[in-house]
Amino acid sequence: MLLRFGRILDYAGQTVPLPRKTLPIIKDIGIINDKSVPMRIVSDGTIVWNPSGIYEVSCESDITYYPLDTQECTVKISSWAYTASEVSLDFTPNPVDLSFYSENGEWDLVSASSSRSRSKSRRGISFSSLTYSLKLQRRPMFHVINTLFPVALMAILIAMVFKLPAKSGEKIGIITLLCLPVEYAVLSDSRYTIDLESSLRRELFTTNNYEVLQRPEEQVFVRISLTILTVNNLDIKDQSLSISGYLSVVWDDKRLDWTNPSTTTLNYSSVNYLFSNEVYVWRPAIVIENSVRNLGVISDTSIPMRIVKNGQVVWNPSGVFEVSCDSDTTFYPIDTQECTLKVSSWAYTSTEVELFVESDPVDFSFYSENGEWSLISSSGNKISDSSRGGSSFSSVSFSIKLQRRPMFHIINTLFPVALLAVLIAMVFKLPVDSGEKNGFALTVLLSYAVYLTLISDNIPSTSVSICYLSLYLAFILTLGAISVVLTIIVLRLHFKTENTEIPKWLKTLTKTVLRKMAFMAPCRKEFKVNDIQNLSTADIISIDDVQGYKNDPIRVMKKENITSIPDTTEKAESELTWQELAIIMDSVFFNIYIALITITTILLFITFTIHYNI
Repeated sequence: MLLRFGRILDYAGQTVPLPRKTLPIIKDIGIINDKSVPMRIVSDGTIVWNPSGIYEVSCESDITYYPLDTQECTVKISSWAYTASEVSLDFTPNPVDLSFYSENGEWDLVSASSSRSRSKSRRGISFSSLTYSLKLQRRPMFHVINTLFPVALMAILIAMVFKLPAKSGEKIGIITLLCLPVEYAVLSDSRYTIDLESSLRRELFTTNNYEVLQRPEEQVFVRISLTILTVNNLDIKDQSLSISGYLSVVWDDKRLDWTNPSTTTLNYSSVNYLFSNEVYVWRPAIVIENSVRNLGVISDTSIPMRIVKNGQVVWNPSGVFEVSCDSDTTFYPIDTQECTLKVSSWAYTSTEVELFVESDPVDFSFYSENGEWSLISSSGNKISDSSRGGSSFSSVSFSIKLQRRPMFHIINTLFPVALLAVLIAMVFKLPVDSGEKNGFALTVLLSYAVYLTLISDNIPSTSVSICYLSLYLAFILTLGAISVVLTIIVLRLHFKTENTEIPKWLKTLTKTVLRKMAFMAPCRKEFKVNDIQNLSTADIISIDDVQGYKNDPIRVMKKENITSIPDTTEKAESELTWQELAIIMDSVFFNIYIALITITTILLFITFTIHYNI
């Protein structure tokens, strides 16, 4: 059967068989089916059908040149259940029609094209598919006015701060503010006719009195695999994973076996497949056990079942599966999460329906990358049976391991956090006379509090795992709070009057410990020899005339001043003012803060790097 897309149709016929087609959309990946849309049947047997709808498809965005970006998105239409040898999709002479296109205010449609998707096979079967490409360019005026122009203006204002007089006391203030299904290839026998298939269908379902509620045998073995189309979202706060895909469910029903001509009225060997749905064919009742949206039995009458001549039934229920996922926030935002999708039998116990996984449990042939999460690995396993009401039910699970792409959070989270941490230490380099020390410390402290709040809003409120980044922020926040207290202490020291004497123990501590921690050399005053040489002989007397300075060869100035001159060397070593002490304390606190911040920041980044590369 050859299908062409793009014709106009106008016939309301519900008895005409519809080609099964799907779109790789996020919200619904079911069969395109609308009985209210009429079909036009031409005299030569051509059928034209125009199903309409709003198609929301996944589109991998390229933000390199945002907001002056160009995006290219694709809409992929595939045959579902019918293989390429049974339904072949092709384009009309005009595959994309823009006759009734209405312009979009934000995006400009640059071009539209179509192409046949490359054939992909899975388990030796292939499906026909088509691809429509739309190239869209963002209209620039809005973002030029509201984004680029303000950003450039603010960049210029940053440089203007160096033109602001230092005495204005405003320099720091202005800086701070500032996707598809698989293709199958099977050759039909040339002797195949529609009448022969209709006869086989009547014989299997009517003549043989096929009972849809009856299991094919006492214990049915069901094989399941998962095909993932894309990862829609992994929300670690709500601890849920949303993926688009479909299950491949395979079982044997010997009541539908027509390989042996002796058991049928006619030789149906030329009919390789039949198609039906769950209304007419028995199917296992299965559920997504850890679903957070819908815990009902998986059911869709619009999805056909492929019945192979040996009685094997293949069913591919598709959907958007949203399941619970226990999040590990230890290494957020450079984290790796492992989620599972559990499929269980419902109503039928493990002695009646037994579930297994295929040898290739998870298929990524049609996987589309997610912009935030990178899929690392996947696996499928049969897990221990679940017990409900004293009965055990068979279950299988599919595990998906995802790693967060780091670049966004390095630029928008880790780098600003590390930069703000350094700014906390810089408060001790700010002169006391600027009048901005305490205000600057409080501003940086509040900035860290905001970052801690933002990160807390993005991770779950659980104490099972502790986020290293939250610990780092809490530690830096503590340093910021302490810096406010230390700044107040430095200000009080600086503004003490000279009448208040510095305690001797503090002088000793400053001389022996604090100056070394501040990397400052002891302060000594030198006696100026030129001042002595310029004195007249009359103004020079012997030091012997001064009590306490006998046997000292030093010559000093006028006699009336001699009696009040203490030991010059001793005074230079012990002289310390409150202002100098404040400067020393600032240097000590700065060195301690820089050391603590550097060590903790390096440890945090090393931890994230090791975890990311494992």
